[in-house]
Amino acid sequence: MKNNLKKNIFGILILGGIGLLAFNHLIPKPVSDVPVVYKISWNSYQSGLSITQLRARVLSVDPKGILGLDPAIVEFEVSGTIAGKGQWRPQIERVHISERWIQLPGESVDPVAEIVLTPLIGVKRDEKYSETPVEFKIKVQDKFATTAWGKNLYQVKAGEQKAEFEIWQSK
Repeated sequence: MKNNLKKNIFGILILGGIGLLAFNHLIPKPVSDVPVVYKISWNSYQSGLSITQLRARVLSVDPKGILGLDPAIVEFEVSGTIAGKGQWRPQIERVHISERWIQLPGESVDPVAEIVLTPLIGVKRDEKYSETPVEFKIKVQDKFATTAWGKNLYQVKAGEQKAEFEIWQSK
């Protein structure tokens, strides 16, 4: 009897582990042109950054996902120019993303998500570079949570550019 119980428990654990691995591979993962960071750090080359366009697009939503557990992947496209100094060619090295839920005055009971994207600049020594602005266009993806059933509104800002998107959460 003890032997059968051990075999059954072992079998259940193995099948559960295989199921979790398979489930993990079925969930889409965000893919970005540059690394995404969530902690602030020293960035001394930000003054030459000019953002001219921001787009937000919901790529995938798990409509039956669990409330608050990242049911959507959203892609941001950020375009603009960067100017460097001397012979230091600027480039986007990573993007910082911050997010928070805010309550808009006089609005509905449900909070709105405020997302701020900050492209972070790095430089490379380039003898041919002559301080002319360099154009950039990057795509960044990340997962986002919902806070309410139904419509969830998200406001995005990068520099002076703004965009909005919605995620619908079903019960």
